[in-house]
Amino acid sequence: MLTTYNTTYGINQLGAINFYDGYLGNSQGGGNFFIDNFTVYEIESSQPGVFVIEPETPIIQNFYNTGNFTLNLSNQGGAPIDYEVIAVYDIPNTNPTSTGAQVITHYSVPSSNSIMWSAYEQYTFASGYSPTMLQEYIGKTIQQFDIGLINVHGILSAKLCIWDMGPFGMPSVSPPIYEQAIPVSSLVEGVSSIPLSEPWLIDGRYLYIGVELVVTPAIVKIALDGTPLNQCNYLGRIYKRNVAWALIPEKESGTNLPLNGVWNMTVHVDGAPIKPWIALDHTSASLQPDVNKNLNISFGADDVIDSCTKKAKLYFFSTDFQKEETIINATIHFYLVGIEDINTNNLQVKIFPNPASDSIIIECNIVIESVQIFNETGQVVLSKSVKEEKTVIDTSNLLSGIYLIVVKTDNNTHTGKLIIK
Repeated sequence: MLTTYNTTYGINQLGAINFYDGYLGNSQGGGNFFIDNFTVYEIESSQPGVFVIEPETPIIQNFYNTGNFTLNLSNQGGAPIDYEVIAVYDIPNTNPTSTGAQVITHYSVPSSNSIMWSAYEQYTFASGYSPTMLQEYIGKTIQQFDIGLINVHGILSAKLCIWDMGPFGMPSVSPPIYEQAIPVSSLVEGVSSIPLSEPWLIDGRYLYIGVELVVTPAIVKIALDGTPLNQCNYLGRIYKRNVAWALIPEKESGTNLPLNGVWNMTVHVDGAPIKPWIALDHTSASLQPDVNKNLNISFGADDVIDSCTKKAKLYFFSTDFQKEETIINATIHFYLVGIEDINTNNLQVKIFPNPASDSIIIECNIVIESVQIFNETGQVVLSKSVKEEKTVIDTSNLLSGIYLIVVKTDNNTHTGKLIIK
């Protein structure tokens, strides 16, 4: 008899296979057998789904504070496709200014449950935090991790780890992206607090943080908070014993007793957050064969005080196992909408609208002698003699882009930036 097990979560693999030998009857016990050339194969040819993103090229756009972009997502295969998309921000200069330490946790009620591991082995325990849970903390850093432990004298070695995201909310099976040895002597009964040697940036992706422990059999327990099972977020119940990540079983082994609760783990964050500037009209969906769906992306930067460039990545995870992860880079140039208003050396110049399309108005407190407009390569694309304090410049023949505008008076020169839509 052959029995197989699988799980909703984890990598695309068999979880285990049990082989039972033949029963000879009476007191003769089981029979003997040998296994050779073990193979796993498809009984019939599959027609998997094929996930297609159009365009699957970097997004490079110029927007004036806000703008929109659309990707078309389709399934060109023979089976349904599930997908998820996540915006991850490039934050080159984090702001460590304290805004008050905050705690992020799944833990909600006093610890009333725990799991004891019965073998001398390495175990890994982690709590995951979704992009939705972390939205208000983007730009902050994780500075401390807390975990509830029982019988810490049975811990032989310990390590704090952070893992990157894998498909559909589970951690990657790749090695941790952050590791920090934990002195066993620093672990205490109850809640142990572990400061991070290097604070970890929250950038919008799923975050998984936890510990790898080598333990003495039947001694160490990991605390659960006792939340009823039907109220638990699965991200708070992640563990790994071998290669694949899995969830805590719903019941204790060999019993009908429910294993309620999530890990008694918390993360402490601090620093100045950024203002997220990407909004997705949906973050996950299913596609039937030959079905298309648009992903509408809104870009908006209300913190723009001058023209700036912002960068991010869109991560797509799908059940197309030939293409489980796709990354699209987004580079967005935001330009400030309004009036170019300069007051230097008693010269007052207003240029509006800016950005412009068909024309601009230039006003000055003294007579304007001339106006020149240069393109990005330094070529003069427009030149006009004025001899007035106010003038209208026809810009309808200029291509969309960024230009340099030079306003000359008798004694002064004003140089500014002009955007043509």
